Amino acid sequence: MAGEARGTIAWSGAARLEGGRVSGTLGRVPMAGEADWVLVPLTDGGAALVAAEAGKVEKAITLDVTVPEQVLRLEGAEPALLLDAGARSVLEADALVLRAALIMGAAETCITLAAEHVFTRRQFGKPLVAYQAVRHLLARHKLGLEGIRGAITRATTVELEEGAALLARQTAFLAAATHGPSIAEGALQLFGGMGFTWEVAVHRYMRRIRALEAQGGVPALREAVAARFIEAA
Repeated sequence: MAGEARGTIAWSGAARLEGGRVSGTLGRVPMAGEADWVLVPLTDGGAALVAAEAGKVEKAITLDVTVPEQVLRLEGAEPALLLDAGARSVLEADALVLRAALIMGAAETCITLAAEHVFTRRQFGKPLVAYQAVRHLLARHKLGLEGIRGAITRATTVELEEGAALLARQTAFLAAATHGPSIAEGALQLFGGMGFTWEVAVHRYMRRIRALEAQGGVPALREAVAARFIEAA
């Protein structure tokens, strides 16, 4: 790969493939305005790779200002490549693990920043870390972080059957989507009002975590995983 072209993926919506052409409106397309290619989900379960310039990119309200998401409207775009439903399923399963890892990294940074702050910030004559409630909060979030790490490790290093491997990837992302926002919000709380300023990066990591959580379609995924466990019971 020469790195001469940039690609992105539409994480919301699905386009139609009719007469060999792709049409539809896609949302949650990160950096669509700067990409050369976009991988677009199709209503038949597959996916199509189309040139970004073949569609109309529109601004959208985005939570993560560092990686803005746009809306892409396609009308009769010619696909350069088509993926079947199986290939798309594999890609989406792998994306769940990568998304979980990104959330874990952002959450770990939030804990690190918060720990540095409470060790140096003094209140009523002593550092914030001297208060037991602060130490308990950090410890609880550290446990959540290690829960994410353990789920990702299992999903990526343990040899599992195909169905179990997919479930491991799904649960890794759900672990990250459950603990990640809580960790970031807890760190933000320790900073107080300072946490919302541009000088403190915690709120930017929290925005990133929330955006990644939304891309993964957490409500539908939770229902699917719960159904799997109920069927197996």
